[in-house]
Amino acid sequence: MLRCKNCGGNLVFDIKKQNVKCVFCGSEYAPEDYTDDRGADEYVPKEGEYRGQAEASDDDTFETVIYTCTQCGAELVSPADAAVGYCSFCGTEAVLQSRVAREKRPAHIIPFRYDKERCKELYLAEVAKQPYPPAEFKDPSFIDKFRGIYIPYWEYDVGFTKKPTLKFKETYSDSSYNYTNEYEITPQLPGFKVTVPFDASVGFDDSLAAAIAPFDRRHMKPFSPGYLAGFFADTATASSELYEKEAVRLGQDRALEGMAEGFKGGSVEISPDTAKRQEILGTCVTDQTSEMCPVWFLTWRKGQRLAYAVINGETGKLFAEIPVDIKAFMIRTLLIAAVLFVIFTLFAPLILPYTAAAISSVMALIVQLIYRHEMRELYDREKNLDNLGAFSNAPETEVRKVMKQREKRGLKLAGCIIPFIAFLNFIVVSAFLNDGKTGALICTFFVSFCGIIVWLMSLKTGFGIKEKDMLLGITLPVIAQLAAFAVVAAKPVPDWPYYIAAGGGLAATLLTALSMLFRYNELCTRGVPDFHDRKGGAKYEAG
Repeated sequence: MLRCKNCGGNLVFDIKKQNVKCVFCGSEYAPEDYTDDRGADEYVPKEGEYRGQAEASDDDTFETVIYTCTQCGAELVSPADAAVGYCSFCGTEAVLQSRVAREKRPAHIIPFRYDKERCKELYLAEVAKQPYPPAEFKDPSFIDKFRGIYIPYWEYDVGFTKKPTLKFKETYSDSSYNYTNEYEITPQLPGFKVTVPFDASVGFDDSLAAAIAPFDRRHMKPFSPGYLAGFFADTATASSELYEKEAVRLGQDRALEGMAEGFKGGSVEISPDTAKRQEILGTCVTDQTSEMCPVWFLTWRKGQRLAYAVINGETGKLFAEIPVDIKAFMIRTLLIAAVLFVIFTLFAPLILPYTAAAISSVMALIVQLIYRHEMRELYDREKNLDNLGAFSNAPETEVRKVMKQREKRGLKLAGCIIPFIAFLNFIVVSAFLNDGKTGALICTFFVSFCGIIVWLMSLKTGFGIKEKDMLLGITLPVIAQLAAFAVVAAKPVPDWPYYIAAGGGLAATLLTALSMLFRYNELCTRGVPDFHDRKGGAKYEAG
């Protein structure tokens, strides 16, 4: 274990000084100079278990304590004595089981450069931006539970063996003309290298890793247990083979982007298929090493739902899952509704009945589009499409299928809403050009047509998620849109049918919005993980 060489006291890594310090006598050491190893019992992996490398000599291992959560099975390692009162992955308030063992040494480590106090400041600033955070998120005792954890990563060096002749097209314009130039280029790819990292922890979701990326590898050091003093580290549980094909794809993308940097708005004309690109460019993984990267980790748990806050311990980049306090939201919404009721009561004579019906149908469509986006997010979360590490035990065919699904995400939210806002402006202009009824009819017709298309596109997603009642949430706006169109098309003489249609549209919008709020809390929280089966890729089928 990591003990002071002078007094035997506990050692911690001093982030500001970037050295190891004894908490009792104040002795300081350079992390790479600390070599104390009292000889732990050799850890024997279970059958099929992945521990970073199949076989390792004593020179490739270091002595540590492995803390195992009895609830979810997560494992954290620490070479120093530590008081572990809760599990960072499932938030269980319990003393974790521990055992002395030996772990495979990673090749490199990036030390922490942001301390805990700075991370708490960053987190509080982020919480302050949210309109309805739960009260616990501002509780100092909760925020003090930030824990420094080193996350294992696989680092792939992607190289190229061929000198292809590629077609390159650049387009640009000035005040008078548009220009298009085409070239043939032969990039000197052999010897060029792209470094691509992936987290090697099944427990650390890929979406979390992407949210706080990248790490600045200029601060990378050769691994020494001294850097772990006072911190924890997750164990490498994802096989290195799992990410090789994705590393090749990203390496190709970055190489092609690099070719285009010297041109004006240009792009290389090459097949988007990864396998064909690999054949043309001669892409391959030339080297693969392991490393540890610093992450500050905070877990909030309520019932069977979890929310994580993670901070890049080197750059300070933060990602926080902050659910909405439903009670606070309802109180503020009721106050706003009361004010709006007074305003609309005073200015109701200025709002034409058919205009109200058209506006309510447009609002229903916008809410429907956002609701569809949430359904897709929930579908991706339930199917683990954002966490390739969750498929570490799956055959390669399933991994490829997941990668294709990730690449072919459907309709983009902004791409839907922006055209409809432009279309709504067109309808408003039309109202000034005639009596407004024609504009309202066109508006409600196209809104209903688009609403039906969105509803049909959402059926597969709706039946694919656990929350089947979301199908009702996506259907209510369509009913309101069709009702508004039917009323406007019928052209009734009295005004009350229009106002009933408008009221129905607003009611559907409010109900769907409220449903979205509950679904938002599901999307920004996670189910309790289960790591009891941590084979980490032993069943991965290559080829």
